Amino acid sequence: MSNMPIFKDEVIVIKSINYKEADKILTVIGKSYGKFPLIAKGIRKIESKNRGNIQTLSVSQISFYRNKGMGVLLETSNVFSPDYSSSNLKGIERILSLLNKCVEEGCEPCDFYNKLYFVLCNGFKDEDVNKFRLSFLKNMGLLPHSTCSICGSSDCIDYVNLENFEIFCKKCYLNSNITDDSVLIRSCDVDYLSQNLTNYIDLYVQKNLF
Repeated sequence: MSNMPIFKDEVIVIKSINYKEADKILTVIGKSYGKFPLIAKGIRKIESKNRGNIQTLSVSQISFYRNKGMGVLLETSNVFSPDYSSSNLKGIERILSLLNKCVEEGCEPCDFYNKLYFVLCNGFKDEDVNKFRLSFLKNMGLLPHSTCSICGSSDCIDYVNLENFEIFCKKCYLNSNITDDSVLIRSCDVDYLSQNLTNYIDLYVQKNLF
């Protein structure tokens, strides 16, 4: 270890698995190094000074070195710890499932890190969770393209089909045979707080990613 370089990053823990007698294998998303695995040796011991700083969804400044591709935790400094008693637990589950399923280890630094940090600190409110999920899916290339799904135009893209998140220009919307206003709506009328939108995102994610 003495010859190994030491790395530092701010990370959010998105997965934690017990390993051996007192260790944990963590999956973290780092502000600088993206998603990577991290072994926290002795972290489950009561006397471990890092124990309280590296729980799932905690945010910490860490130092680590790499051993055979695996990060090995050295030091932690807590930045933020979530209050699960006041957080939206279903929202937490929705976001963690996306991050663990869709973000590959070794990815480049994540441009969604700051958005995730905001949602985390704000208690995973339904509105924030839905905005994050749609933004995340779009940035990961997991939503339909950003031009009209019928004519391919990029002008006046004002409507979205909540069943599949395809988008339409005004002309194609007027010629559409979809008449259910709860399904095909104006983009500016999307209600990120609505249970209706939450359900449609859930269905889309389940159908296309799991």
